[in-house]
Amino acid sequence: MIGKLGKKLGVVEDPRTFKLKPLVDMETLPAIPSNWRYAHDLHHVPMFANDQFGCCTCASNGHRIVAQEFASQQKELQVNDADVLEPEGVFGGRVLDVPGDGG
Repeated sequence: MIGKLGKKLGVVEDPRTFKLKPLVDMETLPAIPSNWRYAHDLHHVPMFANDQFGCCTCASNGHRIVAQEFASQQKELQVNDADVLEPEGVFGGRVLDVPGDGG
């Protein structure tokens, strides 16, 4: 098929490709943890009005910001429902008092 998109079949070997294996001793690497959580001590994450307006994309961005700020411990950023819902009105164009996906 002409013009088919996607991954080409087969392996393409390129001698210019940097190989990490000769530089790493696999026996001395620590074991990969079976469970890891980015902000493991963060136990309370607000709903960010997702239960009222159903804008899970905006709420998930608010959750990401809270988790990153908590994990970095550089500063405490106060994020509220209005901050999280602002992009929905700007980019979504949807009236916020009309239910979305149900949260």
